Amino acid sequence: MDKDNSKTFLLVLLGLLTAFGPFVTDMYLPALPAMADDFGTSSSMVQLGLTTSMIGLACGQLFFGPLSDKYGRRTPLLTAMWLFLGSTVLCIFAADIEQFVFLRFVQGIAGSGGIVISRSVATDKFSGRELAKMLALIGAINGNLSTMFGDVNEKVGTIAAEVGQTPQGWNAGIFSMIQSLSENVIVPIAGLVITYVLCVELISMVTEKNNMHDVDTSMFFKWVFKAFVAVYLVTHTFDITMAVFDMAQHVVSGAAGVIGGNTNIDVDAALSSMQAGLDAMEIPELLLLVMETSLVSLCMKIMSVLITVILYGRMIEIYLYCSVSPIPFATMTNREWGQIGNNYLKALFALGFQGFLIMICVGIYAVLVGSMIVADNLHSAIFSLAAYTVILCFSLFKTGALAKSIFNAH
Repeated sequence: MDKDNSKTFLLVLLGLLTAFGPFVTDMYLPALPAMADDFGTSSSMVQLGLTTSMIGLACGQLFFGPLSDKYGRRTPLLTAMWLFLGSTVLCIFAADIEQFVFLRFVQGIAGSGGIVISRSVATDKFSGRELAKMLALIGAINGNLSTMFGDVNEKVGTIAAEVGQTPQGWNAGIFSMIQSLSENVIVPIAGLVITYVLCVELISMVTEKNNMHDVDTSMFFKWVFKAFVAVYLVTHTFDITMAVFDMAQHVVSGAAGVIGGNTNIDVDAALSSMQAGLDAMEIPELLLLVMETSLVSLCMKIMSVLITVILYGRMIEIYLYCSVSPIPFATMTNREWGQIGNNYLKALFALGFQGFLIMICVGIYAVLVGSMIVADNLHSAIFSLAAYTVILCFSLFKTGALAKSIFNAH
C-alpha cells in the first residue's frame, strides 16, 4: 500500500472510530417510542438507556486511554470493537429493559475505546500542522456522519411515529376533551339537525303525493329506516371516525416499514467517495467545511421546527374535524343535505391518507440524501442536503391540499 493510500485508509478508519459516539446515540433515538411498547415500560426507562450509554462513553475513555499507552493501540482497540459488537448483538436480544440499560452502558464503554484511541493514533502518526489537519478531518467526518446518516433515520422515525398515531393515541387528554365536547354539545345540535331534516323530508313526501291521496305505505317504512340510520350514525360517530383513522394508521405503518427498510445508507460507499476530496483538502478549506456544516445544521433545525408545525397542525385539524363530526353525519341520509356529510367523510379520508403522502415524501427525501452522499464534492453534498430538506418541508406543506384533491374533498 503506497503512502497516499495508507494515509487515506487511516483517515477513513479513524473517522469511523470517532463516529462511534454519535452512532451510539443518534441511531438509537428514532426507536424510543417503539421500544417503550416492545418492553412494556415507560418512555423514561427507555431513555435511561441513552443516559447510561453516554455515561459509558465518558467513563470508558478513562480506562482505554491509559491501557492503550501501556499495551499499545492495537490490542485495546480490538478489545473495544469486539466488546462493542457483542454488546450490540446482546441489546437486540435483551429480555427486559433492565438488561437493555446495562448492555447500553457496556456499549458506551466499548464505543469510547474507538474515540480515544483514534485520537491517540493520530497523535502517534502526525505532528504539527499535519496533526491539526488530521484531527480536523476526523472531526469533519464525524460531523458529516452524525448529520447525514443520523438525521435521515431520525426524520423517518420521528415523522413515522407522529403520522402513524391515531387521534386517541396521539394525545389521550385532548381526545377525551374533544369527545366530551362532541357528545355533550354537538350531539344535541345534531339531534336538532336530524329532526329538522326528517320533518322537511316528511312534509315534502306528503305534499308530493297529493296530500296522502297517492301515498304508498312503503314510503313510511323507508322514512323510518332512514331516521333509524341517521340516529345510529350520530350516536356512533366516534366509532366511525376512529375506524377511518385506524385504517389510515395501518396504511401509514405499512409504508413506514417499507420506507424504513430502504433508507439504510451504505457507510463504506459513502466514505469511499469522500476519500479523495478529504485527502486533498488544506486547513482553510476544512474551516470552510466546518462553517458550511454549521450553517446546514442550523437550517436542519429550522426545517425540523417547520416539520413539527406541519405534523402538529395536521393533528389539531383532525381534532377539529372530530369535534363537529355528529352534525355532518346527521345529514348523510337526506338526498338534499347529504352532500354535507359526504364531503365531510371525504375530508376525513383525506386527512387520514395525508399521512401516507407524508411518508412518501420522507421516503423520497431519504433516497435523495442517500444518492447525494456518494457525490465527490463535499461542499456540493452539504448544500444539496440543505436543499433536499427545504424541498421536504415544502412537499409536506402540499400534502394536505393534494390529499383533499385526490378524494375530491372541499
